Order: sequence, then structure tokens, then C-alpha cells
Amino acid sequence: MHDQLLQRAILLMQQKKYREAQTILSGLLAQDPQNPDILSMFCEVKIQLDDFRSAMELANHAIGIAPADDRLFYQRARIYLQQEEYNLAEQDLSHAIALEPYDADYFALYAMMQNSRKRFEQALQLSEQALEIDPENIYALNARSTALLKLNRKEESFAGIEGAFRHDPDNAYTHANYGWGLLEKGSPKDALQHFREALRIDPNLQLAQAGMMEALKARYWVYRIFLRFAFFMGNLTAKYQWGVILGLYAATRGLNYLANHNPTLRPYVMPVVIILVVFAFSTWIITPLSNLFLRFNPYGKHLLDENEITASNHVAISLLVGVTGIVSYLLTGLDPWMLVAVVGITMMIPLSVRQLPSRNPRMVNIYTIGLGVAGVLGIAMAFMEQTYNIFAGAYVIGIVVFQWVVNYMSIKQNNR
Repeated sequence: MHDQLLQRAILLMQQKKYREAQTILSGLLAQDPQNPDILSMFCEVKIQLDDFRSAMELANHAIGIAPADDRLFYQRARIYLQQEEYNLAEQDLSHAIALEPYDADYFALYAMMQNSRKRFEQALQLSEQALEIDPENIYALNARSTALLKLNRKEESFAGIEGAFRHDPDNAYTHANYGWGLLEKGSPKDALQHFREALRIDPNLQLAQAGMMEALKARYWVYRIFLRFAFFMGNLTAKYQWGVILGLYAATRGLNYLANHNPTLRPYVMPVVIILVVFAFSTWIITPLSNLFLRFNPYGKHLLDENEITASNHVAISLLVGVTGIVSYLLTGLDPWMLVAVVGITMMIPLSVRQLPSRNPRMVNIYTIGLGVAGVLGIAMAFMEQTYNIFAGAYVIGIVVFQWVVNYMSIKQNNR
């Protein structure tokens, strides 16, 4: 009976009926709580159900019983990756490989993690080690292709993806990975086809869902420019990302100084300053604004989650306030309307980044609300004949500080 139930649980897992498998495994575990195989299977079910806390407890218990079982360390590494604990995942993968140096899946996962950490040379080496063990390992082929693409070896990268398609033409992950490669190459239409195919095979694949959303938005040429910049920045490590940000800031300040002290150069310099400022500002707001347009797409509207919809709504309202301020100022010439325009336009920045992943989202929300309150009070006092008031000053300082803090948080999040 025990073996029959175990085989039944395995069959249910293969059919992705994880809740039914969970019921069987729970009963088996109650009868044999020290069985590492049952613990490992139950852990896998919890991972598939996104219950990572329970999965971690099961993995730790299994490792305590069978500390020489390499599969358990590989399994726990996957949980650590879901929790973005990359250093701990790396330790477990290294240990799994030390226990079993001939399992291609271990090297493939390690390579995929190194790609996420922007260690592309190490990712390439690990993926090639995996392919030496198993030349048809799909995840190793994909990891190698991604590493080659990031190392600007595009022809080799796409050749590797084609190899993955030959081995498994109906693999959803390969289609999604190829789609992202095409997107980075600048071919959103072709990318869209592969994301659509990936979602046909696996409708819940988040990599394909995110890619589909980016490909749909990339139909607009403004967003394509932003996307190229995003890929460029995303491939840089933290110090180079800061170098680009500080370089843009220094260039803007330097050109502005040059324009102010050389009237003859001002007509030539100021347009460049304006372009740089507009570009920097657009990088903050383009995602929620493009999500707003995506909501009118019959397919795209189903890809947005609640947070993305809320952020796009808030940014649209803020933009409307800013435009109202500009129009009213042009019609009346009253300075308080210019403050309305400034607050409306600049509040798009904090409202747009509330959906970004953060270790402390509550603090970001509190800061955003505080900025909004300061802006409203500053406008109210401006209309009471106090255009330059303490709340307006606090708002300006707060919005400047906010940009630097969020840049720091974003770069830290993307360089784990």
C-alpha cells in the first residue's frame, strides 16, 4: 500500500496535480516522518505551490537526516533562489556538485544563477561544464545562450538557442528565453511570437508573461529606446551603473553651467540639457505610462497585475494635474499654477516606483505619501500669497533625495 501511494503521488506530480499529491504525501509522512525521499517529494510539492517557508522546513529536515544526499542541497538551493538568497544558494549548489560532480542540472542551475548575478563569464563556464556532462541539457543550453548574448557574442548565442530547439522544440522556457534574446536584439515582433508560443505551452510561465508585456509595449518607438537603455543598464554591474547615473548628472550640471556663463553657446547647449533632463525623467515614468496604454490592448490588459494597474492610474492622475497646472499658468500667468505643474509632473516619479521590488516597501509608501502631503500643502500656501513656502521647499528637497535613494535601492536589487 505504501509503495502504491508513493507511485500515485509521483504520477500526480507529473500531471501537475500538486494539491492532490500533497494530501497523499502528508499521510505518508505521518507514517514515516524520517524518510528523506518522502520529505524531498513533499518539499517539491510545496515549492510548486509557492509555499517556500514550508518547503524550507522540509528541506532542512531532510538534510538533517541524509546530509550526504546531493539532491537535497540542490532542492534547497532552488528555494534560496526563490527567496533571492543568492549566497546561500551558491553554497548549497557548490556542496551538491562536490557530492555529485556529474549531474548536469546542478551546473545548469548554477549557471542560470550566475547570469542573474551578472557574472556572465562564470555562467558561460558553468553551462559548458553542464553540457560536457549532458550535451542536450535544455537549461544549460539556455544558460549558455544568455551568457553569450550578455557578453555580446550574439551569433554564438542564437546558434545555441537553435540547438536547444532541435533537442526540445516544445520547451516553453526555451521559447521565452529566445524571446528575451530577440527583444534585447531589437526584434519585438519576432520576440512576441516566441512569447506567445511559450504561453501556449505553459500559460503560467512568468518569464514568458513578463516578456510578452515588454514586447507589446516595445511596439511604441519611445518605449523601444527606453528598453535599449534598460538592457544596457541591466547588463552593467553596480559600479558602472552608478558611473552612468553620475555621468549623466555631471554632464547636465556642466552643460547648464556652460550655458549660464556663455550666452553665445546657450542656444546650442540648452537643447542638449533639456534632452538629457527629459530622458532621465522619462526613465522613471515610462513603465507605468506604457502600462496605461497596454490596458487598451486586448491581450496586454490581461498581463498586468493589480499593482501595475494601480501605479499606471496614479501616474496618469499625476500627469493630468501637471498638465492642468501648465495650461492654467499659460492662461493666467499666476505663479501658484506653476507649482501645481511642478508637483504634478514630479510626483509621477515616486508614484511610478511604488511597484518596484524593495526590502522595505512600507517605507517607500510612507515617503511617497509624505511627499504628496508636502506638495498639496505647498500648493495651498502658494495660493494664499506665499508662493515660496516651507512646504514647497520641503517637497523639492524630498523629491531630489527620493531619486537618489531609489536609485540606490534599485541598483542594489539588481546586483545581488
